[in-house]
Amino acid sequence: MKKIIIYIAFICLIFAMTSCVVDETKKASNEKSIEIIRCFDEKDAEGLKALFCEEVRISHNLDEEIQLAFDLYEGTSETYKFNYAGGTAGGWDNGECVDEHITPRVENLKTSSGKVYRIPYHEYLIYKKNPRCVGITYIRIFDESTGEMVQIGEHVY
Repeated sequence: MKKIIIYIAFICLIFAMTSCVVDETKKASNEKSIEIIRCFDEKDAEGLKALFCEEVRISHNLDEEIQLAFDLYEGTSETYKFNYAGGTAGGWDNGECVDEHITPRVENLKTSSGKVYRIPYHEYLIYKKNPRCVGITYIRIFDESTGEMVQIGEHVY
């Protein structure tokens, strides 16, 4: 009986520790999503560019791609919701996290122009294979009424 209680306590401890990490990552994701929305609202290309990983910053014409995205986005945000999309994914090697990434979405983003957008993005939090990929790799913006999409960056490895 004592072994069962110890086992259950151990399992509960693991769940508690895991949920704290997920909550912290979700909070950081929400803050990053708010910053992305701010950049779109204020047409802050430099602020948006700074969110991207080094690999994308050196391999893409981000100024041009960001301008195309800003051209699609009309008005300023009024309401939106975040979809954390189930948490983090990634890989482990000998007990060390070597790949942690998230793919959150800003959904149902309504603007002062009456438009509705969806903004998914991908971000590496840890990527040991290529540390220059840590940061946002791509942001997509979809106009929900027309289906038009613009992508900034790309999913790099």
